[in-house]
Amino acid sequence: MEPTRTSKSGDNETTMGFRRALFPHTHSHQYLMHKFWSRKPHNIIANYISSYSTTGETVLDPFGGSGVTFSEALHLNRRAVHVDLNPLSCFITRNTNSLLDPSQFMKKGMALLNRVKAKMPRLYETSCMNCQGTGEITHILWKDVIRCTNDHEIDYDGRKHGRKGELTCKECGKTMERSTSRHSIPFLLYYRCSCSTGSLAKVPGERDLHSIHDLQDAAAKMDGNVVLVNLRELLIHDSGKPFLQLRHGMRDDPRLINLFSSRNLIALLMLHQEINHLPEGDALASKTKEMMQFTLSSNLPQCSKMVWIIKKRKKEELDRYEVGSWTHHFFWNPTEFFEVNAFRSFQTRLKKICRGLKHNRAWMEGSEAWSTVAWEMPVGNWHLPDGGIRWLGKKRPSNPAKLIKVLQECKASAPNIAPNAGAFFKTQEFNGLLLERSSESLPSVPTNSIDYIFTDPPYGDSLQYLELSAFFLAWIPSFSMRDYLNDRIPGEIVVNRNQEKGLEQYQEELTGVFRECARILKKNHFMTVTFHNTDFKYRNCIFQSCMNAGFTLDHVVYQPPARASEKSLLHKFGSPTGDYLITFQNNEHGTGEIHVATEKEMEEVLAAVFAERGEPVPFPYLLGLVDIGFLSMDLIPPPIDRNLRGFLGDNPFFSWKEGHGWFFSDEGIKMWKTRIKEPLSNRLEVFLQGCIASIPEGTSPTMEVLVNVTFARFNGLATPSLENLKRMVRSLT
Repeated sequence: MEPTRTSKSGDNETTMGFRRALFPHTHSHQYLMHKFWSRKPHNIIANYISSYSTTGETVLDPFGGSGVTFSEALHLNRRAVHVDLNPLSCFITRNTNSLLDPSQFMKKGMALLNRVKAKMPRLYETSCMNCQGTGEITHILWKDVIRCTNDHEIDYDGRKHGRKGELTCKECGKTMERSTSRHSIPFLLYYRCSCSTGSLAKVPGERDLHSIHDLQDAAAKMDGNVVLVNLRELLIHDSGKPFLQLRHGMRDDPRLINLFSSRNLIALLMLHQEINHLPEGDALASKTKEMMQFTLSSNLPQCSKMVWIIKKRKKEELDRYEVGSWTHHFFWNPTEFFEVNAFRSFQTRLKKICRGLKHNRAWMEGSEAWSTVAWEMPVGNWHLPDGGIRWLGKKRPSNPAKLIKVLQECKASAPNIAPNAGAFFKTQEFNGLLLERSSESLPSVPTNSIDYIFTDPPYGDSLQYLELSAFFLAWIPSFSMRDYLNDRIPGEIVVNRNQEKGLEQYQEELTGVFRECARILKKNHFMTVTFHNTDFKYRNCIFQSCMNAGFTLDHVVYQPPARASEKSLLHKFGSPTGDYLITFQNNEHGTGEIHVATEKEMEEVLAAVFAERGEPVPFPYLLGLVDIGFLSMDLIPPPIDRNLRGFLGDNPFFSWKEGHGWFFSDEGIKMWKTRIKEPLSNRLEVFLQGCIASIPEGTSPTMEVLVNVTFARFNGLATPSLENLKRMVRSLT
């Protein structure tokens, strides 16, 4: 897609803006290579990059994160600059763009794993209950217990405790406080044996318990390893307070070593040691060694105690417990957890890494590519935009039904990362630059050198990226936890009460970043800021920071969530859902002036939403839509999630429709009768029927095509729920 750089003030340049929601793709193999937090759908980022820049231009992300902006810029043959204070960010970005040969890497990885297993062949050994032979442990299930005064063990399950947090012993009836010191014991062991084709289970026997005790002693005596030094470091900020994102026992003893069982700690340290002994004499050897470190790093979450036990699905008890994963944004000790065989898990991660490497090579070979596609078929009496409805789609082998027209295929460029900023900006030899620093000051990035900025800034206190990253960084050979705590974490732009970082400092530092963005971004070019809609005081901070830095608002898009909780949508006051994508322009018209909406304007915006949709709106969606209304009027609300509740409840023109959402009251319908449109769901159904009718008989359109065409027709305040839209498409096709 060729862009349209036309400013709000009428400046006369050429590119095209993106002003609607999109069908989100699931993460590709490249983005499943290593865990990171809050990744946005890569196809949405790619569509924005394609709309606001052209081939060979430079795209920058000042809060680079896992590097999706960097990768998609390269996939679209742009030059990419990734900036992040977090060392893990650059480590992940560099390796998720690697072009190592996947088959060769798999061979080397398996050879390394087999060398380690040969050194400790009995680490995951157990006796088989069927044949009395030797089996391999795959999983051990652990639970926390406390001892009563009669030396009986009481299961410590935080969900099953009596009044005042008391636990009752089933053996003797003694009650104990939940605060009593507890410890973990294994209660079930899964293993594989040559005598059986499937997985076997048993209660850990005496030999298993002795082995666990010996491993705990061995782990406690280990020393002289830099990783152990990092893992044993107290996670304490300069303020003297611990990390904010700690739960359960981690609050009492905030050290990363508590997140690993003794057996898995030994296994992971052995893998780490073997990787460190790999040669790095040339570029290929160095890249291979770092990719092995990357594989080990990606293996850490599933080898930790944060792998909780799933006992139910949809409130139904499972016949067999399922393995969970580290899904929470904090460090915790579940009262029940899986100990997963770290060697088997490493092999699984090798396969996932190789799938990612194969995917990367597909981009270079052309079997993966972005194509600009267009829907040009008329739908009813709707006047299509000139050139049809366009978006970026993945390359398809064929399009026999010609439902969409492939206009242009974009050839990806192979990553060639510059050693420094000077080499990147002074020549065209390199197409990638990774800067591990704060974006508040970017002296190595020249003024007016960037063509487009896309970023997902830190969102208040919801995600403590640098705290969470310590879990992975502790295993990198050159990393020092003490230096990280003292020098790196204090520079993170975040709200964190344990670091004594408040809202005012957060906004001030964000403004500093966006001022640098305004300096390095070319005049009349664009910056898109995306963030998850959870707390409006932080949203307002981000918006104000951009305006204070001199940007002017161009437009706002509300991207509905891929999946929303049905239960939350039926609540009178639910939590907000979805993402905003706000595009600003870097021009001389930015005044920094911000106006807060009055009560009358709030009423007008609500009326506009209800009138446009013509039907009740669930509160979580209403929050996003109302905010679009405000921003389109160059207004910002106060913390609207709280104020809107009171306003809706007190205003005679609006009422709650049980099981459906908020809408006009009878009095409101009388007031705005002439503006209320036909119910959105009816209009959507008629439109989709028209789309399907225009398709050649015997052809099935994809969900993505129908959703993107519908979002082009219904956007802004009429943006439909993605979940409802998909459900409607399924029922009609």
